[in-house]
Amino acid sequence: MRITILTAGTRGDVQPYVALARELDAQGATCSIAAPDEFQSLAESYGLAFRPTRGSVSELMRSGELQEAARADRPLRAMAMLSDPRFLDRLVGMQEDFVAACNDAEAILYHPGASIGHFIARDKGIPSILGSPFPLLETGEYPALLFFPMHPPRFLNRATHRLFQRLFWTATKKPVQLYYERQGRRDVRLENPTASGDLKLVSCSPCVFPMPAASNAYGYWFLDAPAAHDPPKELTDFLGKGEKPVYVGFGSIGNGPEAEQVTRRVVDALGRTGSRAVLATGSGGLARMADLPDSCLVVEAVPHAWLFPRCALAIHHGGASTTAEGFRAGIPMVVIPHGNDQFAWGQRVRELGTGPAPIPVKRLSVERLAAAIDAARMPKVVESARKLGEQVAREHGARDAAARVLGHIRKAFP
Repeated sequence: MRITILTAGTRGDVQPYVALARELDAQGATCSIAAPDEFQSLAESYGLAFRPTRGSVSELMRSGELQEAARADRPLRAMAMLSDPRFLDRLVGMQEDFVAACNDAEAILYHPGASIGHFIARDKGIPSILGSPFPLLETGEYPALLFFPMHPPRFLNRATHRLFQRLFWTATKKPVQLYYERQGRRDVRLENPTASGDLKLVSCSPCVFPMPAASNAYGYWFLDAPAAHDPPKELTDFLGKGEKPVYVGFGSIGNGPEAEQVTRRVVDALGRTGSRAVLATGSGGLARMADLPDSCLVVEAVPHAWLFPRCALAIHHGGASTTAEGFRAGIPMVVIPHGNDQFAWGQRVRELGTGPAPIPVKRLSVERLAAAIDAARMPKVVESARKLGEQVAREHGARDAAARVLGHIRKAFP
């Protein structure tokens, strides 16, 4: 059974699907992943077939477009990008690559941001599965992640999910529609895949968010570090020289000219709390500075699955996958959200007792971060993080999700 997985976005939007693809392969399928070309080495390091697509997040980061669109206070800018012909051309090119990647597919599993997977499968008469790296489906238990920090009345929770699904579909529909129009297919019926009869899966632990049954959420789709992972000697030496350090990193977030200022505040707060730290520059969220103290080591990127268990706590932007790794490692977290759903993950960390209240990056100060680090080290927070970590680590999200996918395909298409 040949399954093509379509995904787009940052590493946090790709890594869970690599984990799921490995499990699908282990259970008898043959998987390939279509994703931005910058993730080819990631997929191939786990022995997976890779189909590169246009739409590199790194390119958008370098251009500054993505940072502008991601800012929570720039919704009009984000919508304007969807009307920019140059930006739309990139997205239409991505749709072309997705279609090509599915030429030999017998089933398609797609990220919500790669919704064309639903329509490709419909055209081919093959199964399609919607797999989301964040809670997506309607529930009355809590509001949609985009509205989560607003604390709407409980009776509005379901309405926020429906609104979020509509907004997400509006953002992803335009390039799909343009792709079909350029193919001369103006009669293609485009419905929101979230409301379709596709099997739906969510990569999230029910210990973190209670999930509706339709989510088929069995736990996070975790990806362990490759067996051949060889961390830099400088890093292993640093880890062995003293107490467990603090991890600081903002993943695929790029702060541009603000990176040095943010880094200086982080380093000063670490100094006030007497903390050793590993600083991951990622896509430019933190800057390499010449005058860092010996208590801080700068790296570009290290697999969180390998590094987090070797750290005392993590300071990060609140990306879904980064937060998930913090939960699994059983360490406290200080979340510094920059935009989008990061505010929701920061709030959920606080609600679960595994970290203090999040500090939006615009309110980041030495004093606030130092106080948050001290709060994260409180025994009750450390214990809450440890207990949650044990629960999350017992789950087998990717394995069980893969079994659900294969069972569904075999039943529907014997």
